[in-house]
Amino acid sequence: ECERRRLAVFLHDEIGQRLALAKLNLQSICAGHKSEDEFTKVFSMLDETIEKANTLVFECGSSVLYELGLDIAVEQWLGEELKDKYGIDYEYVSSAKLKLDRETRVILFRSIREILVNVIKHAAAGRVKVQIEKKPGFVEVNIEDDGDGFDISGFGLNQGERHKGGFGLFSIREQFEYLGGKFDIESRLKMGTKVCMTLPIANQNNAETQK
Repeated sequence: ECERRRLAVFLHDEIGQRLALAKLNLQSICAGHKSEDEFTKVFSMLDETIEKANTLVFECGSSVLYELGLDIAVEQWLGEELKDKYGIDYEYVSSAKLKLDRETRVILFRSIREILVNVIKHAAAGRVKVQIEKKPGFVEVNIEDDGDGFDISGFGLNQGERHKGGFGLFSIREQFEYLGGKFDIESRLKMGTKVCMTLPIANQNNAETQK
C-alpha cells in the first residue's frame, strides 16, 4: 500500500503536472499569447517528463535493481546512458556485493541517476567517477565530475530558493536528511563538482530477506 501511494504521488507530481503545464504552454503559443521561442521550454519540459517516466519504468519493470542489486544496476546505467549515449567516460568503484534493503537501493539509484542526469545536461563533463562504499551503519556515495562546476552560494539548495533551478537536488537533500542521512555538494567554477551522500542502512538480516 505504501508503494502504491508513492507511485501515485510520483505519477501526479512528476508526470501529470509536467504534462498539464506543457499542454497549457502549447495552448498559449497556439493562441498567440507567447512567442514561438517558448517551444524550447516546452520541449525541455517534455524531455524531463520522459526522463522521469523512464526512471519509473526502470524501477517497476527492470529486474536488475531488485534481483542483481545496486552495483550492477548503476554500472549498467553508466555504460548504457552516460557512456554509450553521451560519450562521457566513467570510473565506477563499489564495495563488493553490496547487500542493501530494497528501499535503500531504490532511493540511492534514483538519487545517483538524478545527479548524473544533471551532469549530462549542465556540466559539460568529460569524465565522471562514482564510488559507493558500505560502512558500519550507513552507505556512502560519492560522485565527482570534471565539468564546469558552479557557484554553490548562488545555487539555492534551501527551501526558499527552489525557483533558482535546484529543485531536483533540493528534493534529494530533503529526503536524505529526513531519513537520517546527509547530502553535501562541493563545486568551483571550471573545477568540477563533487556530491557526497550518506544514508543509514537497515539491519543486514532484513537486507538479505528483501533482496
